[in-house]
Amino acid sequence: MSNKETEQYELAELAPELGECYRDLLNMLYDPTIKLIILQGGTSAGKTFNVLGALLTLMQLGVYPEYNEVTGLWEYKPKQFKIVAVGVTLGSLKEGAEQDFGAWLSAFYPEGTSKSQNNKSRNRYLVGGSNIRFAAVPDTKRAKAIGKQDIVFMNEANEQTFAVFSALYIRTKGKMIIDFNPDTENWAHALIDAPDVAFRIWNYTHNIKNVAPNILEKIEEAKTTDAEWYKVYGLGFTGQIEGLVFKDVEYVEEMPAYVPRKLQKKDDAKGWTYGIDWGENKDPTAIVRCCVYQGKLYVEELYYKPTPSINAVSEALNIAGLGDPKKNPRVLGHDFYCDITPTAFINYMNDLGYFAIKAKKGQHSVTAGLSIIRTFGLCITKTSHNFKKEAQNYKYKTNRQTGVTMEGETEDKFNHLFDALRYAVSGNPEFRALLLSKNK
Repeated sequence: MSNKETEQYELAELAPELGECYRDLLNMLYDPTIKLIILQGGTSAGKTFNVLGALLTLMQLGVYPEYNEVTGLWEYKPKQFKIVAVGVTLGSLKEGAEQDFGAWLSAFYPEGTSKSQNNKSRNRYLVGGSNIRFAAVPDTKRAKAIGKQDIVFMNEANEQTFAVFSALYIRTKGKMIIDFNPDTENWAHALIDAPDVAFRIWNYTHNIKNVAPNILEKIEEAKTTDAEWYKVYGLGFTGQIEGLVFKDVEYVEEMPAYVPRKLQKKDDAKGWTYGIDWGENKDPTAIVRCCVYQGKLYVEELYYKPTPSINAVSEALNIAGLGDPKKNPRVLGHDFYCDITPTAFINYMNDLGYFAIKAKKGQHSVTAGLSIIRTFGLCITKTSHNFKKEAQNYKYKTNRQTGVTMEGETEDKFNHLFDALRYAVSGNPEFRALLLSKNK
């Protein structure tokens, strides 16, 4: 490499905080014998962050090894990279991978430097002669539309199908990188032993300087309180969390087609209802929409952030796509079953024209609501990322002395969206009628 290129490489090692994962990843990217890089890891392992940092370095250096048939050696040649980072939705990419890439850009190109190296247009960034873009790829049709790329980064690959991976892989001229959390075994594990595949398991200890103290405390606490969780999300090993409330969740592409109640036919989705679990402080407000279709309960996540004030409630409803209840056909005439506190939020919704109803609560309300959900069978849309995380972590309590799962008592965490769903299915009498017809 030239002195200028060497200087860029050294600069890349200075900021942000780097470690062994970044250097290992950069070596794999420059290894011409590797086609696919598989990164498995637990929570706070820094997988995505390190990938985006290494890709930026690649773009800055602008060189890549090419085989010289005359000399029989690999030689560095100038290279302009065409890179795409893909996920199920653009929203999840913007909140994760694209945000991480922005952190790297800010470190290298602080305010006041030439913007010719940091141009953004429609989720595309230009660095030197290379470019990277962030694109939603929810299915094989969109994967095929991505076109030929030098490098593809498939973020949270366990949320994608093998068909989507294959469609991207055959269009990748150089390297493909995938990362995922190992909550269960998935299609990526079948690729590990191939000769052109590099496989790594990272965990929070590889990224410990960047883990927030409160997150680190929770991970370390799980060593003694939840060994199986610590094995999977702490250490990054493949496993199945014991004591899950819902083990057989089906993830679907989208909700069934909405048909107004008066126009519904026998085979149309029925029971369209909304559920809301308020989050005033650090806890998120969870808004869901659900229905019954072909005997199964379908649900999608509409909102998942705290609402500390009444003004935030109005904003949340708009972001969830539920604004102007008098004109929106998806909202008009449908009930919203809400957490009973704060009452001011429910009153405010009714003032706006929504049919907001206090959810049923009582000694057996949790068990009853979960039983209804389980009897139908649960289908969650693939775009409901927080719902998927809750489903993979919502557990029954465990007797600490015997280690036995207490099936009647759930842990009070990873349950905001499930609480909202319980309120909806327990409150709307149509669900009970649908449940009875299902069991005839």
